Amino acid sequence: MSTGAEIFVTILMIALGIVAVQVFLSRLRQKEKKVYPEIWSQFHASVKMGLNEEILCLGNELIHNSSLTQKDLTDIHDIAIELSKKDARLENLRLNAYNKQLYFNRLFSKTFDS
Repeated sequence: MSTGAEIFVTILMIALGIVAVQVFLSRLRQKEKKVYPEIWSQFHASVKMGLNEEILCLGNELIHNSSLTQKDLTDIHDIAIELSKKDARLENLRLNAYNKQLYFNRLFSKTFDS
């Protein structure tokens, strides 16, 4: 094979790899968006019932979901603040929500400061 053909094949393989990764990530985001309302309702039901283990698990799952909104994150953080006073295990959820809020603030401040 000549050098030109090798370069073409290499670039083609890299491009196909990038497309495959983007398709995978797109499907993952669609799946997260689809299950988000269900997890959100389970989280609120767990808060009403006082199930701290489920609150911790579902809250962290919501925080790491790409469909999370600033309003929902604020709600999670407020709930975690109240519940972490009663149960120290929920301090981790409060810290995760706080760190995600810092990330959102940095992300949006760079977007609107220009």
